[in-house]
Amino acid sequence: MTLLLTAEQVRGPKYLNVSERGLRVLLKAGLPYIKVGKRKMFPPDEIKDWISQHTSRCHIGSIAGQARRTGMSRSQSTVIAFDEACERLTKTSPTSERPTSTGGR
Repeated sequence: MTLLLTAEQVRGPKYLNVSERGLRVLLKAGLPYIKVGKRKMFPPDEIKDWISQHTSRCHIGSIAGQARRTGMSRSQSTVIAFDEACERLTKTSPTSERPTSTGGR
């Protein structure tokens, strides 16, 4: 049995199945590791415990299962021809017919 796992082993499908970026996010979230020189090594038992603690909190209807909101809304759109769009821009609207002030600054 392996005493410590490398980052590649922990990222793999047997444990977390995440990318390098995903592993960094999990490390910030408290994933346990041990520094060995410049490397981060992972105790398998602690990783399994951490996974079980963090996956048991998820439940149906949690925010983790919902799609991320982009802030954009969907509305009906109309496709118009380029010529018609140009005509709409050149037409004068009632607000543009107001007299402008002649006072100079």
